[in-house]
Amino acid sequence: MLGWLFWAEVAFALTSIVFEAYIVFDIDLASTLHSAVDVPGWLWHFYASQFDPVFLDPPPLLRLMCALDMFVFGPFHVLCAVALVRRQSWIHIPSLILNRCAS
Repeated sequence: MLGWLFWAEVAFALTSIVFEAYIVFDIDLASTLHSAVDVPGWLWHFYASQFDPVFLDPPPLLRLMCALDMFVFGPFHVLCAVALVRRQSWIHIPSLILNRCAS
């Protein structure tokens, strides 16, 4: 049975991959309000407008950080979740290295 740690890793990876794409690819968040199909875009716009307005017009450095999060950290968390479920010990050192890079 899959534990809570696996689902936490997968949820974090999905938020990194799905929500960061709006910032990395410079998708206008205001246009997502009128689309009934784009639920992640609507949720991201709600979060940005209510809690973190810098994401409404992100500076270039923030876009670069989101790209790093989307293309490096997101897939690594999926890999980490799979390795933890399979109880593979090789994931410990890369996890510690990535943890030090992110903090």
